[in-house]
Amino acid sequence: MNTFENTTDIKTLYISEFQFFQYHEEDLKVIEEIVIKAIHSSEGVYVYRHYSHLPEKGPLVKWIEKDSEVRLYKGAEITFTEEDIIKPIMAGRNEAVYYLSFNEENKARFLKDFKISIRSIKNRLKPNELASLLEKRLFIDDPLYDQYDFIFTQGDHVLLYTDIHDFSFIDTDI
Repeated sequence: MNTFENTTDIKTLYISEFQFFQYHEEDLKVIEEIVIKAIHSSEGVYVYRHYSHLPEKGPLVKWIEKDSEVRLYKGAEITFTEEDIIKPIMAGRNEAVYYLSFNEENKARFLKDFKISIRSIKNRLKPNELASLLEKRLFIDDPLYDQYDFIFTQGDHVLLYTDIHDFSFIDTDI
């Protein structure tokens, strides 16, 4: 298990202007596009266990943990500069906040394995909306995938901040 015992660093990240997206019908139409664009535009991703309802880890997190280039942080904080608010980020289960710097190869692998769980919203969706989302490669109905959240960045600037369990996304590409 990769814990943060080897580091005491807390990474500071910044968000200025942003848009908030959730499970509303109009947002569902653009969330996949926003997420894919953020991954393609980012230099790296911070990954952390936000919720601890299952002890297991998904394939993406297991792969990231094994990457020899991954950096471990005790935590992170996101500074919302327009509102002068600081949001602390600490991983659950005494795990580290992982940072994976993207290169062409690992970004392709990340895109292949990255999934967004719709577990928390599936009962609010119309049957045709649910079927439509599950047909897309990016979405999955599995609680294993809603424990971890992701912060896609360019330098110290946040491009996309997820709360997959609550199915909400903060996009800064306005």
